[in-house]
Amino acid sequence: MKATCLTANVEEYPALLDTEVALDNCTNVSVFKNHKLLQNIRRSDDRCTIAGHKQGAELPINLCGEFRKTTVMFFIHAGANVLCQDDVVNNYKCYEIPS
Repeated sequence: MKATCLTANVEEYPALLDTEVALDNCTNVSVFKNHKLLQNIRRSDDRCTIAGHKQGAELPINLCGEFRKTTVMFFIHAGANVLCQDDVVNNYKCYEIPS
């Protein structure tokens, strides 16, 4: 499986701590770097290559874990903890706040 994490470049999240999570509406995969935010880290059934996450490099990932109700990919050298907006919409109740 090849996934794209288009806007999760390290430079875009310079002030994020390892304990913070970015919600990204342009990525199609969630990837975390901090194992302390995850439970049940294990080998993934699918090997994933994430392109565009860290300065254009392709990251081969074969580990995943649970962040609350969401299965996310885990890679200790990722640029940030990035949660895909689609994962949030599919796993949690979301409400649109009218303007």
